[in-house]
Amino acid sequence: MTSKANIAEYIGGAFLVMVTFISILNLTAGIIGGVWLLFDGLFSAVGAGFLYSIFGHYILGFVMMITLIFGAPGAALLEKRKYVLGSIFLFLNQVVTIAIVYFSVMYVFGVAVQLSEYANFIPVLLFAYAVSFAPWAFLANEDKKAGNQNAAIMVISGQLGFVLGVILMLITGQGAWVSFLFLVGLLGGTILNLIPVFAEVFGGVKKSFSRKEVRQAFEILEEAGEKFSFANYGFDLVKMHAEKSILSESKQLTKSVQEGKVTPKKYVYSLIAYISGNLVSSGQYHIYRGVLNPMGPGEDLLKILDSAFDELVAMGDTTKEEAAEQKEVVRKNIEEMG
Repeated sequence: MTSKANIAEYIGGAFLVMVTFISILNLTAGIIGGVWLLFDGLFSAVGAGFLYSIFGHYILGFVMMITLIFGAPGAALLEKRKYVLGSIFLFLNQVVTIAIVYFSVMYVFGVAVQLSEYANFIPVLLFAYAVSFAPWAFLANEDKKAGNQNAAIMVISGQLGFVLGVILMLITGQGAWVSFLFLVGLLGGTILNLIPVFAEVFGGVKKSFSRKEVRQAFEILEEAGEKFSFANYGFDLVKMHAEKSILSESKQLTKSVQEGKVTPKKYVYSLIAYISGNLVSSGQYHIYRGVLNPMGPGEDLLKILDSAFDELVAMGDTTKEEAAEQKEVVRKNIEEMG
């Protein structure tokens, strides 16, 4: 009996094979198809395809500016925690993006495939594929250089669907497979891109409907971000863990605040000190034993730890001696780790 793990391995292996095949196809399709068509005497067609491959991204980049109508307001709304309205704008942004990619690729591919009236179908397919995706591959690569993987994910998933569609078209003779699976591929890539966004939106909605004490804790955590602006790299890491802790311990936090055992501010700064201390002494951010990696968030985490304890002292929730003792414990742990 085949286990779930084996099935996952087969799927992962098949996906890797397909991605490898797509990568090879992207490198060779235009050259093989173009040269073959030149030998068939289609010089003007190859020249036109070459020009579109080189300069098409300027046209498509300009057209893509339409998505800013929805993308910019959507991002701003999510930043302001207007999650429902922000999600609607984000959805419309993705719909427009998919439409532009889909229709541009299918139109150029359809025009290029008409060359099959004058040449062998195989080089026409290769050349049409290369020309159709070249501008989008360029734009995706530029986004990737800027640290944005979303375009690359959409393009590669779209190419996977497109190639599968071409294969089924050759087998069945039904051209509809190409447009259908290409659209499925684009939708799949879009869903992969939106998973972290939806996770953030879901988390935001969950915060919005939390009890008053929990909402206060999140507000104090946001304010702390400004206080720790000198250590943004490290605080982003601490904040991510702190948000998870606040949500998972929401009932306990609410009860403790209502009973007067702790204030939201004390809870948050105690949590910041605890998380930053655990992270910086975990060994993950050492360059070698006892020494924090200067290129990582370790130094920021140590500054956050010290500042969090100083804030707790200022609030009267701990003494200078106790704070100094805790700081020293963390520094000893740092010396022993790595």
